[in-house]
Amino acid sequence: MERKFFQFLLLTISMTIAIFFYKIATIKIPDPNGFPILEYHMITANPDETSRIYSVPPEIFAEQMDFLIEHGYQTITIRDYIRASHGEIELPMNPIILTFDDGYSDNYSDLFPILKSRNMVAVIFVVSNLVNQPGYLTWDQIREMQSYGIEIGCHGANHISIENLSDESQRHEIIDSKKFLQYNGIYNVMSFSYPNGKYDQKSLELIFENYSAAVTGDAGLNNFSTDSILLQRTNIPLPKIESLAVFEFDLRLKKCSVMTELNIHQHKNKE
Repeated sequence: MERKFFQFLLLTISMTIAIFFYKIATIKIPDPNGFPILEYHMITANPDETSRIYSVPPEIFAEQMDFLIEHGYQTITIRDYIRASHGEIELPMNPIILTFDDGYSDNYSDLFPILKSRNMVAVIFVVSNLVNQPGYLTWDQIREMQSYGIEIGCHGANHISIENLSDESQRHEIIDSKKFLQYNGIYNVMSFSYPNGKYDQKSLELIFENYSAAVTGDAGLNNFSTDSILLQRTNIPLPKIESLAVFEFDLRLKKCSVMTELNIHQHKNKE
């Protein structure tokens, strides 16, 4: 009888310790070295086969947003980040930026209601020549979302890689696309997303002259020391296992910190 009691006591203590360390492991503590920017594309339950890997079902996206709220994250825009870097405003304790490339129509029909119901904001990078095309946002939808507080950035004119293009083509993709957005009533276009994550020195110079910030496809955290035209993002694709979607999402958030540490380590080794 006494032996069974001690076995039960030992089991209870072991379970308590296990639960304790599990809770510690799953709590997302605000990282003092920077904040993440997440990269999404489509929020839809019905993607075609070619875009499936770039899509997240609305119900899973909603769970991810609830996870962020539960763990103390507060969404901001890139414009907020730039203003804070100039001392105009203060950022919340645990900021995060949600970005969406290409400007798909589901960003209005599926994404926008989820954000509004949670008082969250985001940045949508629009391909200017695809606006009003089948499957993409309309001008009215873009203007409505911007009025709510969604930041509208530019993703080029035709969604082609801008590296190694001629000077004229680069100017069209980087500068003319921004002017076209502004001509159609989209104001404060101050951020750019490199199509396919590609850029070269010429394009960086044009971005620097015409935008306040730009995002890459390189994972990591960002702070006020990060080059504002080379902000780091972590891609959030279709979850591999739907039942573990939130767990995978948490791992991708942690990947931001891991990649930042690796980058710091590699930089120190080069010095």
